[in-house]
Amino acid sequence: MEVGDYLRRINYRGSDAPTLATLQALHETHLLAVPFENLSIHTGEPIILHEDALYDKIVRRRRGGFCFELNGLFAALLRAMGFTVTMLSASMAHDAGEFGPDIDHLTLLVHLSDDWLADVGNGDSFRRPLRIREAPEPADVEQGYRLRRDGMLWIVQKCAGGSEWKAEYRFGLQPHALADFINRCHYYETSPDSHFTHGRLCSRATPDGRITVRDQRLITTRDGKREERVIGSEEYGDVCWRTCSASSCRRGAARAGFLRRKRIRRRTEYKPYQRGRGGRGQETGADNSALRTLYRTIIVPELAALVVR
Repeated sequence: MEVGDYLRRINYRGSDAPTLATLQALHETHLLAVPFENLSIHTGEPIILHEDALYDKIVRRRRGGFCFELNGLFAALLRAMGFTVTMLSASMAHDAGEFGPDIDHLTLLVHLSDDWLADVGNGDSFRRPLRIREAPEPADVEQGYRLRRDGMLWIVQKCAGGSEWKAEYRFGLQPHALADFINRCHYYETSPDSHFTHGRLCSRATPDGRITVRDQRLITTRDGKREERVIGSEEYGDVCWRTCSASSCRRGAARAGFLRRKRIRRRTEYKPYQRGRGGRGQETGADNSALRTLYRTIIVPELAALVVR
């Protein structure tokens, strides 16, 4: 891993000392720079939980990913910078108040003078690490978080807009390796019961909120105010033409894997990823122009402002 390239990828220019201040700054800049996204599932690109593959995707090709990818690589960065990090298994909370299976989510425990929970792979989440203690943390961008004990486990709870506290996920302190999450990652990547296979998602934090593309919907949140609108095909083409004609943008899109010569049919039904001849994946049938727009409007931060005007 080239630590300098990773730090440039997340626009980090601070200290490299393994301190709490460094951890907090790394955590926040990562969320602002690297999107939470599931686009690989809809382009037939295999998700490989190996540090080299994750580095190539997220740093070299300037892509994002979901929890196993983002937190898996973030753990490697922190260790390379001198932090002591433990990978933890978490169970995501359901609307009914129940929790999913173990190994449902990968989160991180960073050991300093106190232990801190770090998580750059859960979408709309806390901007800075949470100290492992039973006390509310300061609100960040209209959101408050706290930790509560549940026997030998801990529960991350979130409060938004003055509502009651609701569980986000539950985790234990038993150490895990990245390989422990391969089977669950494959489930999310291929199963018809996985919510990730039902639609495209790309979402990134902004200094005052969040910007998300969920299939054909553009969702922006600024200072707690949410706006949502449908993006039509004509607008996609116009935005792409006006904002991506520069060679640098096209090179970035090509590196991310969204400029392809092969025409991809519009998706009509779920088809799990399968390996074809030569080890390459077969396409799932995603709309390639929409995927290019997701890349250009979300993964490249400076283009997002042009879309939401």
